[in-house]
Amino acid sequence: MTGPDPSSSTILVTCAAGRIGTLLRHAFAGRHTVRCHDTVAPAYRLAGEEWTHGDVADADRLAAAADGVDSIVHLAADADPEAPWDRLHGPNVAGVRAVYETAVRTGVRSVVFASSHHASGGYDRDRTPGVEATWPPRPCCRYGVTKVFGEALGRHHADVDGLSVTCLRIGEFAGRPTDELSLRIWVSPDDLVRAFRAALTTDQRYGVHLISSANTRSLWRTADSNRQLGYAPRDDAEAYAADVGPGGPRHPCFRRPADPPTTPDGAGRR
Repeated sequence: MTGPDPSSSTILVTCAAGRIGTLLRHAFAGRHTVRCHDTVAPAYRLAGEEWTHGDVADADRLAAAADGVDSIVHLAADADPEAPWDRLHGPNVAGVRAVYETAVRTGVRSVVFASSHHASGGYDRDRTPGVEATWPPRPCCRYGVTKVFGEALGRHHADVDGLSVTCLRIGEFAGRPTDELSLRIWVSPDDLVRAFRAALTTDQRYGVHLISSANTRSLWRTADSNRQLGYAPRDDAEAYAADVGPGGPRHPCFRRPADPPTTPDGAGRR
């Protein structure tokens, strides 16, 4: 289901100089007015982009960045599964709180929250088949716990403040899958763009969605969720299966005792 046509909308992207942020900047260019927010300068700027700089947890700078925008795509986070609590708190807890509260205060219509499959990564670690986003969260690491927090806080603001919140539990995002697990939970760059475009046009008040490509070996059951979001993935990790080596998952939180070690060229690339 779709909501307002965002073709003339203004979108604020946090962590816009990052990997996913750069992907979305290219995808949104010419379709939206894109306002980019980050602590660092981009390697280059695209035509028509607006840039603001500051920590996402700095409420005053964030409010200035969000002034007049229709939607916020919130990507900023420390994504290290082994990061300690004191490092995660600023970007992943205080930062997400600042984004939601700023959205409510400045009249933003919707927030698309970049969650992660680490929020339900315990199922991935055990290779549990048929996982759905409606299952109880099962974070595999402290980073995953902070993503569950962001989803829950979004639910609160959707219910109490009427903010539209869509949480995307992004699967293994890479140019191609690089290990056995990523063949099951991979999301291609093109499909990730499709998911964010769907999230910006949905009319749902609140939703959590597992985001992967149309993988032949998928661990996840996503058909109903994809339909609710309006997301139609097209790519399949199986196209790269012959090139995937025997190494185990790159993240320690997904490795089982019997898994082989990560291969040297393995999936440390992001």
